[in-house]
Amino acid sequence: MKLIRTTITFLCALGALICLSPAAKAQETSPYSKFGYGSLGDNATSTQRQMGGTGYAMHSGRQINAMNPASYASVDSLTFLFDIGVDVTRYTRKDATGSQTDWGGGIDYVTMLFPVSKTIGVSAGLVPFTSVGYAFGSTIENGYSSHQGSGGINQLYLGAGITPVKGLRLGVNISYLFGNICNDVLATSSNGISAVFEQMMEIQDYHLRFGAQYTCNISHKHSVTAGVTFEPGKSLLGDTYVVM
Repeated sequence: MKLIRTTITFLCALGALICLSPAAKAQETSPYSKFGYGSLGDNATSTQRQMGGTGYAMHSGRQINAMNPASYASVDSLTFLFDIGVDVTRYTRKDATGSQTDWGGGIDYVTMLFPVSKTIGVSAGLVPFTSVGYAFGSTIENGYSSHQGSGGINQLYLGAGITPVKGLRLGVNISYLFGNICNDVLATSSNGISAVFEQMMEIQDYHLRFGAQYTCNISHKHSVTAGVTFEPGKSLLGDTYVVM
């Protein structure tokens, strides 16, 4: 009966994550997101953000740490955790022509964590994998060009952590990556003739992250934990096309 209730709760929460997916990515406003797939996410939740984005060795029965799936095994056996994060960012850019300040943000992540046994914890969530958002212009020979981009890649993950022996925790995240990235270039000549170059990327692929943590007690009240993660390298699958 407990397993049935846990399964129903998990399916309902997972459905909520999927419904929230279009809005669960903060708006990026950095010119550096023009390159590649955009600004990479770090899987950090509010707890890790308060420590400067560190957290590979963090484990707690009352906090969700999506940075290292091995931490899921530390969840309290009577706890169900649900965490939503909102991001607000202020960007200031300066160049030879002056300075500009922009604000970005939105729903950053949605995660949950619950136990299935005394040694196994399961987590699911939606976190940003990359974010793209920029708009700037530059002078070219006999004209002017403007660049703008938007979109990003979402990461919908399901992970589990287990404690095979005391002090050692192992875990894995299996993620579904999806999203669209749009990069536009508008060139305008000095006589008023304009041309638009648009590149679209549609990403749909999977992603794996493995994690391990080991805790060593050095006294009755103190312990030391080491954590490590590994992500196999692979090319992202999707479609890219250009509109001119």
